[in-house]
Amino acid sequence: ASEMTDETVGIGDTVTYTITTAVPYDKTEWTIEDSITGAKYITNDTGALDVTITLGNGSPEPYSGTVTPSAYDEESKTQDFTIDLKDYLTEENQGKTLVITYQAKVTAESVENTAHNSSGRTDGEEKLYSGYITFTKKGEVDSNDVLAGAGFKVQDKISNKWATFRDENNGVYTLT
Repeated sequence: ASEMTDETVGIGDTVTYTITTAVPYDKTEWTIEDSITGAKYITNDTGALDVTITLGNGSPEPYSGTVTPSAYDEESKTQDFTIDLKDYLTEENQGKTLVITYQAKVTAESVENTAHNSSGRTDGEEKLYSGYITFTKKGEVDSNDVLAGAGFKVQDKISNKWATFRDENNGVYTLT
């Protein structure tokens, strides 16, 4: 299954994804294809995706190969990658859990992520949502008097992080 490990998201946030599967029996080829919409994979200086693999009860280790995502499509906000896992197809690994971990940066108000095993099985799908909040501070109830420079604080109760806002200089503040 594909699983997002962060609990709240906003545009620009980094999200950690995991794909959990099992090493198949009697296969000579094995790949996982991942597709994401509304986010962009975070790559290193060479353009490769930093991926860690956890096999069975082992510790996470960097993937020994290179995973190069497709070019990010600005219009559709989509991207995908394929990871070759045939090196894990040993008799001793058969049936063991294999966890693939990577990160992406949220680029849209909703994010969909799907992983497909080369056996044709969908290993999982995740949907995330984010949005925009705009506050306009006004004088009294039913008043159209905008209070420029008014202060307020907003805190995410899950992460305990304080939200930051951009002052639009007209009494309107937009969540950043």
